Amino acid sequence: MINGLELRRTSVTDRGPDTFSSTQRVVLRPSELTPATVPEFLGTLRLVLDRSGLTAGQVAAKTSIARSSAYNLVASGRTGLPTGPGQVRLFLSGCGLRLDQVDTIMVAWTKLSAGELLAAAAWARRLAQALLTEHTKVSA
Repeated sequence: MINGLELRRTSVTDRGPDTFSSTQRVVLRPSELTPATVPEFLGTLRLVLDRSGLTAGQVAAKTSIARSSAYNLVASGRTGLPTGPGQVRLFLSGCGLRLDQVDTIMVAWTKLSAGELLAAAAWARRLAQALLTEHTKVSA
């Protein structure tokens, strides 16, 4: 006890999706809920954070997201889709976005993620074909 205040040490397990209550005070318009590209998706994350009135650090403190990860999610230089859907969901909830809208944005994340996987697979096929063609020329 210090100056009449009882202090309680908390651990990382005391934070997280089950231990914070979303205020659900951020609401997006329907047109803002359907990002079709990765840059639009990243813009949506920044928009939600801006409308929440919080900093990424404050969102991290409410959730189990590391502070650096929360800032990286909305970094202006970021060009890639966040890879962790759980982290994106926590970030949006921690910002106070309505939970039904969090679900809608996560559907967009799933579609964009699948598109990135297909693009990566197509690139790998082209690379494999080019290597095979080159190998065939060298051994002939």
